[in-house]
Amino acid sequence: MYVINHSFTKLAPAIDFSNVDIDTQPGWCVLGTPPQHFASVHSASLVNAWYERVSAALAQPVQREVRNGHVRIQVLGTAIFDFDPDGTVELWCWSQEESHHTQLEQLPANQVVVIGSPYQDRWLDFFANGALLRLMDRHADLGLVVDYVEWIKQRISTICWGQEVQDQVRESVAQALPFDPEVLMLAQEMAQAGGWSSPLRLSHYNLILQDRDNAREVHSRFAQMIPLYAMLVSQDTVQRPWSQVMRQLLIRRHVCAAMWRLLQREGTQWMTGFLEFYPADANRTNVAIELLLMVQAFGTQTLVPAPLLFALMQLGGNPNRRSVSYVYKSDDLYGLCARLGAMLASAYESRRAQIISNAGAIFEWASDHWGKLSERSKRQITWRGLKQRIRFQNERERRGLKDAQSWQVPYTLTLPNPQVQVVVLGSALAIWEEGKLMHHCADKYIADCASGKLLMVSLRQAGRHHPLATATFRLDPGAVSVDNYSGFANHAVTEEVRQWLDLCCRQVQTQLVMHLKYDP
Repeated sequence: MYVINHSFTKLAPAIDFSNVDIDTQPGWCVLGTPPQHFASVHSASLVNAWYERVSAALAQPVQREVRNGHVRIQVLGTAIFDFDPDGTVELWCWSQEESHHTQLEQLPANQVVVIGSPYQDRWLDFFANGALLRLMDRHADLGLVVDYVEWIKQRISTICWGQEVQDQVRESVAQALPFDPEVLMLAQEMAQAGGWSSPLRLSHYNLILQDRDNAREVHSRFAQMIPLYAMLVSQDTVQRPWSQVMRQLLIRRHVCAAMWRLLQREGTQWMTGFLEFYPADANRTNVAIELLLMVQAFGTQTLVPAPLLFALMQLGGNPNRRSVSYVYKSDDLYGLCARLGAMLASAYESRRAQIISNAGAIFEWASDHWGKLSERSKRQITWRGLKQRIRFQNERERRGLKDAQSWQVPYTLTLPNPQVQVVVLGSALAIWEEGKLMHHCADKYIADCASGKLLMVSLRQAGRHHPLATATFRLDPGAVSVDNYSGFANHAVTEEVRQWLDLCCRQVQTQLVMHLKYDP
């Protein structure tokens, strides 16, 4: 018997190959003859034993045990879901030491997928580890043994773990795991609203289970607050009124009471649109606080239009170049935010539209020039005055770059889509104009492009006013790489555009090598 969570279990692993004889003579192998370079470490008996155990596990993918109030579900002989009497769940995985001692180790809940278990074909890794330990007893060439075990794993996965089998196994596992349906539904809703890691993890299921009453109340009575709740929920909220806890937390982090009232009126659904600025593993409480502080900077009478917040945040990063924090990168512009908020509050519709459509240009100008204004000008500047300053600065920059010398860019890049053209930007003015057209800071890369460290290109599609994307490639002869890329106003680009950029990167690498080879 084995120990799990301080008690015994009769469930047994399928990954222990210590009792399998490692044959030294060639024999029949279910996978056939391995590649020749594996001949010295090949063991038909081990391969056959591995295949038989996997086949048995797939024929009976679930084993159930009830002990001391715990419901335990073993999946494919590799891992055990342990359901506590209070409903919380842990996952314990079989592991082996070099001495072949087998034990159960708890896997962190944030690494365990709730829906769609077993995840991909990672369950075969447990068999692979057992086989690796057994072969290490007989062979000293660890690198060869590791490659051989990986070959077995891939072959068995291909033969045994087809899509139809996967669907059947996952359906059996889903029916056997006694997850609470209400908690599962609430956790999925919170995960989608709060930007939690996808697919749903066991840590989030347990979190909502322990905070079920609050989650249920938010779901049924305060739907407009679900995203904020999902981002702030933590163990601190358990068995305490959610609204009281969240409000106190916000006040402690300098979010004012007026902002809380604004959120109750306007809702928090807008927050999900800005989660793409942050890494997937970013602390969601910190993300929520940052977003609220930046919105608060524009005023608390009405919710700031999304383009203004987007323009402010893109000074510190964007969905293509994510950052863990933005609030302190732009807090010196909060005076401008307050002024823009006051302008919007008193402006008629057409002027509001002008301010919103020029949000990127406003903050791009302000990042270099707002701090140079007097305090009086900052408090009293009008939309007309702001617009004139931006126009004057743009004209001044254009004149300064108009006669600047271009540089050599001996690259010709093509894409499989004939409607999309790759334009290589070979002058300071071309890069500056790209930045103005695309509402991003391409001009900050002019010096590196002129020196030959970077190459900037624009992906342009016929019939579109704005290019699809702007990208820079770092010109290292050993390995040209995509340095940065962005869509209009620093929005995320599509997967197709990313694939095109990878293709361009390979073309630049090839042409750079040829250029260096034949350049006298």
